[in-house]
Amino acid sequence: MALLQARNYYLIGNYTQIKTDVSASGTSIDVDSTQGFTANDWVVIGTPGEEGTEIKQVTAITDGDTLAITALAYAHTADAPIYVIPYNQIEFSRRSSSGGNSEVITTKTMQYEEGDYTLHDYPNASTSDYYVFRYRNSTTSNYSEYTSEFQIPTFYCTVDDVADYLGEDIRTDTDPLVYDQVAKVIRNITEQIDLETNSSFKSNTISTSTYEYIDGVGGVMTVEGVDLYRTQYWLDNKPVISVEELSVTSASDTTNSPTWTELTEDEDYYLDKKTGRFDIVTSTSFPPKGNKRIRVAYTYGRGTVPYDIRKLAVFMVIRDLAISGAGAKLIEKGDAYDRSQLQVLNPQIEMIINRYRQFSMNIT
Repeated sequence: MALLQARNYYLIGNYTQIKTDVSASGTSIDVDSTQGFTANDWVVIGTPGEEGTEIKQVTAITDGDTLAITALAYAHTADAPIYVIPYNQIEFSRRSSSGGNSEVITTKTMQYEEGDYTLHDYPNASTSDYYVFRYRNSTTSNYSEYTSEFQIPTFYCTVDDVADYLGEDIRTDTDPLVYDQVAKVIRNITEQIDLETNSSFKSNTISTSTYEYIDGVGGVMTVEGVDLYRTQYWLDNKPVISVEELSVTSASDTTNSPTWTELTEDEDYYLDKKTGRFDIVTSTSFPPKGNKRIRVAYTYGRGTVPYDIRKLAVFMVIRDLAISGAGAKLIEKGDAYDRSQLQVLNPQIEMIINRYRQFSMNIT
């Protein structure tokens, strides 16, 4: 499974507020003002990130303070915001090569109740493919421009992993809101595990378009009358999978177009992939002291997610769900999972995190 995520359209259009409470299934809303709203507009009703926020269409402007809309799925209270948006859907597409033709995967209504992103579970995703999305107005069939290409992120567990542990059926076609909530928690937990362990359990690339820059230490250390160059440097991220480019320059970092000399691994420098330390051994390549005298493009992390990290992610997701609204209800209704088991999760979570945290400290 892969989760594709697309940022929801920014709410920068016309805006008003609900004047009196409106119930679910309602088709008319009293608002502060209908100025700037027109029939067939798509609107976001509610605060993004809050349960019940939904997209509906204006069917008519009844008067200066009444909007006629398609039937609401949720009740909304007075003072809740209403935003006009030019698009109501997100179209996800794939490309087999960068810049190639776009093949539509699916089109989804934007999910503002989940916050900033709309998610799509794509079981046929490939790490070699490129993905784009664009916004669509389902009434006018107008589209925005495509976004920049992106490749699928790696998450440390799946919705299916969580469902199996809880003994619950969690699918987009059974309860899409719960599914999306679990997927959102998985994404956040993946980032949290990286921060907690000061490591990464997926493949990450610092490309030649971004580079990591390292200052040259320069100078000579004299040990027992012998001049020794300081040749040891450390990459910011570890473990290292491979290095695409490691280059040095003698130019000042204020130079507009410095000349870079690319070094050869196991000839000009040696790299300890576990610690991220590299030693420059060719004397003509020693960088002088100064800012940004070394630039590196490399891939770091791990090619596969270790089993214990996958288990850790599941435990942390369940713990987070237990303190959320829909998540708590999901756990409580599980026949195969006893809620009392939650108390044993914390020791197991800490044990796995500490194991990798200690590993990270040892190789720094």
